Amino acid sequence: MAFPGTYNISYYKGDTFEFRIYPKTSTGDQFLLNDYTQIRFTMSNVLGDQVTGGPTKVTLNGFAEKRDNQYVLCAITPDNGANMVAGTTYYYDVEIGRINSPYDYVYTLLQGTVTVAEQTTPAAALPGAPTNLTITDLGATTATVTWAPPTGTAPVSTYKIYLVLGASLIPVTTVPYTTTSFTFSPLQPATTYTLAVTAENTSGEGLPATVTGTTDALGS
Repeated sequence: MAFPGTYNISYYKGDTFEFRIYPKTSTGDQFLLNDYTQIRFTMSNVLGDQVTGGPTKVTLNGFAEKRDNQYVLCAITPDNGANMVAGTTYYYDVEIGRINSPYDYVYTLLQGTVTVAEQTTPAAALPGAPTNLTITDLGATTATVTWAPPTGTAPVSTYKIYLVLGASLIPVTTVPYTTTSFTFSPLQPATTYTLAVTAENTSGEGLPATVTGTTDALGS
């Protein structure tokens, strides 16, 4: 026999993890499963017998089924994952057996470890710069800007409003993602200002959109 083999698995809770086992003889030929009616895939948090004073042994049965008498399809299911502890290493065996002979035959096809982790959520992409930033109302001491959300699919949680002085962004305020306008006040009359807005989400802050305008002179 060419088995048992070893295969170590990284499993995320809530997933279905499938794998196939194609048994081979010691000469590399296919090992047919016609005579084997018992298929078992077990996972345990303890290797071997439970030791007095050690952790309580928990054994789970994964899915295992013979297919076309040529291979065994195995799966760790979401139901298995619900009973597994993230951060724990489980030890597994996939066995085949037959009992229609003078004595029982049981062979281990595959063994190894299952390292369990919680399901993770990929980090959101950074949002792009707000679009269509425009000065829609300009007075002597106020300037109102409007904008549209960034293009793309990255989510936006807030917008940050800035005055631009030289190469520096001077924070003014932060507004919710549902807001698409802001009035700067008080400003100096007859003064040129560059105004900026950025979009932000849980991954960070995107690039600024900027617009420049000159406030009216007093009495104009």
